[in-house]
Amino acid sequence: MLIEPFHALYANKQRALAEPVFFDAVKEDYQQFLNAGFFLHMAQPALFIYKIATPTRTYTGVLASVDIEAYLSGNIKKHELTIQAEEEKQTQFLQNRQAAVKPVLLTYAENAQIDAWLEHYAQLHPPFLDIHFALEQQNHQFWAIQASDDVIFIQSLFNQYIQHAYIADGHHRMASIARIQQKKDAPVAYRQVFCAFFPSKQLDILPFHRLVRINQSIDFQKFTTICRIEKLAAPALPSAPHEFTLGMGQHWYRLHWRAEALQLPTDTDATLLNKLIMNNLMHIVDVRNDPRIQYVAGADGLDAVQQKLQTRPDYMAFCLYPISFDTLATLVEAGHTLPPKSTWFEPRMKNGLIVKIY
Repeated sequence: MLIEPFHALYANKQRALAEPVFFDAVKEDYQQFLNAGFFLHMAQPALFIYKIATPTRTYTGVLASVDIEAYLSGNIKKHELTIQAEEEKQTQFLQNRQAAVKPVLLTYAENAQIDAWLEHYAQLHPPFLDIHFALEQQNHQFWAIQASDDVIFIQSLFNQYIQHAYIADGHHRMASIARIQQKKDAPVAYRQVFCAFFPSKQLDILPFHRLVRINQSIDFQKFTTICRIEKLAAPALPSAPHEFTLGMGQHWYRLHWRAEALQLPTDTDATLLNKLIMNNLMHIVDVRNDPRIQYVAGADGLDAVQQKLQTRPDYMAFCLYPISFDTLATLVEAGHTLPPKSTWFEPRMKNGLIVKIY
């Protein structure tokens, strides 16, 4: 995988931390923050080491620029279908800002040589940016790799050992760059995608839960033809693959797919839910774009699902079990894709800490 240094801005720590909405609003209000002095310029192009420390673990990755051809040729592999409206929104954001405020999160098979070099470099050099987020109890640190010998060496490691990578988070941002490149007069600069590479063993995979608005009465008995159903005494998350939980009003159920439903090894729980329940029983044809479907990130937990149900009695909730990375990689290598919002990856990167300018 060819990785390249890029021209970057980075958050003015004092200004950014003093403005509570900065990291949430910068995606839409980047130009205003830029004009107001919320960013500082790197003196020269760089690659970056990015370390995120939480109370339970530390994640270490590399920020780099990658040509969109790596995605178009299949060396960067997607695992989820995208939602057209979100693609269009991300395209508009990128063109209006002429900057990327958050990298596409990529993951790759762990490599000891890369891990060792990154750790050694970080030990020898102080980070140029170190920000603590008290609410999340996280530290985000950055090291700039600018010396030509260092840049060439880490590039050589990626060229030698990383033949392909998987998109963990940022399918829509990657697709938006591809969309721009399809235009006749696409700017050459937009061929470069802002990416963060983290080894697969450092990522945590969580699910996305679904809330679906009920427009008509649902014959719950029809669920029994494809699932075994157990009534629960209290709300709960699923505890194993091929199991999901369902909340309707004050009632919660645990469901297991019947053997006849598990016909293909490529059928994940999200795929089965879309096909057998949303399509066949709820008559939702286009799960990618239907406005009746909302998503709750697994990181937000069961409480977030319950809160939404309490305020929306016309919704039912489907809580899913997370897919493993091995299963994900097997499906991707076989050419399969998952439904939109099938996976939520940790760590989560903040908007506006490092910005790639175009």
